[in-house]
Amino acid sequence: MSRLLYTSNIPFDMNDWNEKQIKDIFAGKNCIMAITESGETLQKISNQEFMSRTQYWTRIKQIGISKWAEGAAIGLVEDGTCLIAKRPIRLMCEDRRLNFEHINDTVKSWKNVVQVAASDAFFALRADGTIRYVSFCERYQAEYEEIKEWREVIRIVTGVQNSIFGITKNGEILAAGTNAMNIKNYLSKYDNVVDVYPIGSECTDMYVLTMDGSVARVREDLNYLNISNKLQRLDGHFDYKAFALTESQSVIDISAHNAKSVFPEKNKIVSFAVGDSNYTKPFVVALCV
Repeated sequence: MSRLLYTSNIPFDMNDWNEKQIKDIFAGKNCIMAITESGETLQKISNQEFMSRTQYWTRIKQIGISKWAEGAAIGLVEDGTCLIAKRPIRLMCEDRRLNFEHINDTVKSWKNVVQVAASDAFFALRADGTIRYVSFCERYQAEYEEIKEWREVIRIVTGVQNSIFGITKNGEILAAGTNAMNIKNYLSKYDNVVDVYPIGSECTDMYVLTMDGSVARVREDLNYLNISNKLQRLDGHFDYKAFALTESQSVIDISAHNAKSVFPEKNKIVSFAVGDSNYTKPFVVALCV
């Protein structure tokens, strides 16, 4: 049975979740969500007005939570379809005169999805390696237009806003969105890539994880960080913070000088996520066995 870990600055009372058999954990802006072994979806959020009706989130296998819009979440259902947290999107649409039904109906139309992500838009990676998306703002819909041409993508990662990155099956990095242009010209240097994490509120830098488990910071021109443990997955925070799950099942802060473990190393971590609490120091949640 997995056990829940979290840093002391997490902005939520976690006592009730300590008794849950949690299978996977996700985090975003002022929000965390989890999937339990029994198929229940859980959520904690700072603004209760944005709370999801999680009783309808059944058979969920993965969740993408925005680090830009509080509570904006998309769930991937086991059958390859998707659903969204309606309240925050509906309220955003009322405030900004957007079309909620267009956003909701677009997401509901997606099929054969294998991964979802959220920022200032909802994104879905399909089994055939193509991407679907819908922006929260019609004005910015066009800036993601080029991802309609992407092929053979196996993973997607978003920046905070105006940015998405795709990793292809041959390990190349694709980029779209206005903020992604800040580092796009650096990305062709890298191959055999398995994960990335952009940092800076406008993607001014990025960490790149390659197949051999090593990680580089893009702006430092292929200067791979001296981390003795092989890394498996990245997550982070716009304030130039990045974290990684290691082969030995620790979560380390790779943006810190000594890349120290976030939690005691006796814990064998299987999943982790990084969240933002009102633009302060990021918090980390994790599952260990």
